Amino acid sequence: MKTTRAASAVALAVAVMLAGCAASGPQQPADAALVLQQSGVPAQLPVGSGAPADTPALGWRDLVREPRLLAWVELALQNNRDLRVALLTVQRAQAQLGLADANRLPTVGLGLNASRAPNNKGQQANSLTAGVSVSTWEIDLFGRLASLSDAARAQLLSSQAGRQAVELALVGSVLQAGLALQADDELLDLARLALTSREQTLRLTQLRESAGAASLLELQAQQTLMAQGRVALAQLTRQQVQDQNLLALLLGQPVPATAAPTATPTAAATAAATAAPTAAPTAAAPSARLADEVWLTEVPAGLSSAVLLRRPDVIAAEQTMRA
Repeated sequence: MKTTRAASAVALAVAVMLAGCAASGPQQPADAALVLQQSGVPAQLPVGSGAPADTPALGWRDLVREPRLLAWVELALQNNRDLRVALLTVQRAQAQLGLADANRLPTVGLGLNASRAPNNKGQQANSLTAGVSVSTWEIDLFGRLASLSDAARAQLLSSQAGRQAVELALVGSVLQAGLALQADDELLDLARLALTSREQTLRLTQLRESAGAASLLELQAQQTLMAQGRVALAQLTRQQVQDQNLLALLLGQPVPATAAPTATPTAAATAAATAAPTAAPTAAAPSARLADEVWLTEVPAGLSSAVLLRRPDVIAAEQTMRA
């Protein structure tokens, strides 16, 4: 009886030790309805740990209201190479998750062999052999393979959140470049109007100086203002071209002429504007100005800071740490 009790106690102690040695991964937070849009791989990401269940999800499509900005963003999402690389990273992580899950299953081999040869009696005999083999099957006693699958799944969620972070960064850059291009166009219109006004003032000052009603100092001051207006026009023209090139780089193609706020001034027009005082360029005013139309939806006042826990970079960092 003592020997039996001692054996039972040892077996119980060993079972407790084995249970303690079993690998247990970190607890996964409750998933929320945050679905990645246009990722190519359907997935549902968890919200950052600590975020309330009623935390609103603000998508960039709910904030952009100007059709031209939306068209530019859609072009960038289709052609941007950084976003393609992020999508390929998601697909690689998905394949690695499939490999990790496959390691938990046994490797089954099936063989079938057929032969035809004469027997001892000189007659043709057919033989058919079939076999099934199970090899390299690791019984997940301590939960090692399960933990590897959980780590691969967390890496997949991290890569998907990273892809969404790249998308949001691209959307923000396109919106910023689009608004800057619109602002450059409006500033160019103001610069042209100012140059025209200074040209007329210079003509009037020249007439007054020739009649003796104005001094030479006044004439030189107006000529200085005229030169400053030409310099400002040239600088704004260069800034507009730079912003347009930046937007084209983000779009992966030249900016569509139909979607641009106004046509970029040609080289001939710019040279005429800076060559002679009498050749002030004119351009058609844009159909919509930044001050006249609501381009972006206003963020609601009193929004909780818990929305920061929905940031994809925060989710990616949490999933990487969990992995």
